[in-house]
Amino acid sequence: MKRACKLILFFIFMIGIQSFSFYDPDKEANRVVTSVVQKAQILDDDNASLALLRLDGRVYFFQNMYGLQPIDLQIPTEFSMPYFASRILTDSHFIYFLQTSPFSEGLTLINKAGDRRFISSPLPNSILYAAFPSPLGDRLFWIYDASPVPISLSAPCDENPDCPGYVFEVISSDLSGSDTQPIIRIETGVKEYGLQVFFDGWNLQRDAFRINVSFSQPSALYLPEQGLVYEINPLSKEIITHGDPFQGLLLSPDGLWSANAYWGDQSIFEIRQKITNEIRRPELIFGESTLVDQLSFSPSGSSLAWIALSWDSSQSLLKEIALQVMGMESGEICSLLLPLPEKDQYGRLNLPYLPKWINEKFLVVNSENGSRIFNIQSMDWEIEWDTVLHGEDDFLALGSLTEMVDFS
Repeated sequence: MKRACKLILFFIFMIGIQSFSFYDPDKEANRVVTSVVQKAQILDDDNASLALLRLDGRVYFFQNMYGLQPIDLQIPTEFSMPYFASRILTDSHFIYFLQTSPFSEGLTLINKAGDRRFISSPLPNSILYAAFPSPLGDRLFWIYDASPVPISLSAPCDENPDCPGYVFEVISSDLSGSDTQPIIRIETGVKEYGLQVFFDGWNLQRDAFRINVSFSQPSALYLPEQGLVYEINPLSKEIITHGDPFQGLLLSPDGLWSANAYWGDQSIFEIRQKITNEIRRPELIFGESTLVDQLSFSPSGSSLAWIALSWDSSQSLLKEIALQVMGMESGEICSLLLPLPEKDQYGRLNLPYLPKWINEKFLVVNSENGSRIFNIQSMDWEIEWDTVLHGEDDFLALGSLTEMVDFS
């Protein structure tokens, strides 16, 4: 009996020695991440990988429920959450990060395998406003300021009635930043100082991209108003203009709906069916004091989400905040009240609760305390993901990557 016990203890000792000999801290860290994400049971119907960004600037990938090693992007973390949302995006192939002055201007691409490539701006002496990949992931598009007068000297342009105002040049390149080809020049006709340019996504057919040109005045606290939208077909060079830069506009990916929300003497919130010209004016959840912000269509355009804010009469105190989702076919609106945000170290409210779609069913709602996945069918949080997205690491979910691009 004693001999048997000694043999058992010996085997346990040898197993311990073997485990210690092969201990790998990187694998152990990876195992911990994997053990957390094993609770997840959504988002991977097509074996897609989910990309998450932590607020310290590290990117995490989860593929087939397996947590891959994090990638340090070295992103300046003093910027607000909307800064991350506007500069770090995903499509089906990449997570991509637009880098502009005072850093080296260009685009960082990361594929599903976690491989990273930085592409320098093809026009290094021009002001870069936006950059994004093609739907196939084989080309890059770059947007530069090409105004006839320097952007800080808008007065001479205002005094000249023949001046076209702001002019933007769009070019394309391959994934190395070479093989550049001119696409189109956009003359806005808007001469006021402070215009900003954002990539506004591809249409549902993936044959035209949208460029949003807006003033830098904030909507709510940090996000710019949606503005004039240019829809550009890079093959035919056709350009279609939508909207008004003073009132804002958002187009659905299927092109069937437009929505705008802005604050004048009172809140204006209007949704229009582009074919039938049907107009919807959704009831404002908090009455006339409601400010509707962060409009966001689902990937197919079948749903529209937004954040509704209620301020006091002085516009200095936030009283209530809600997430609302409309089904475009039925017009039905579902609402969920959200907790009021706290102020950051600079005394600013950590707005907004930025909504980002992952698919038609799931919407990520980002707050200053992390990210949670919201199920718009049940109008409730996906509890399985709370431990992944809404824990101590404060993740921002970026989206799903479904197709692989080899950088080699």
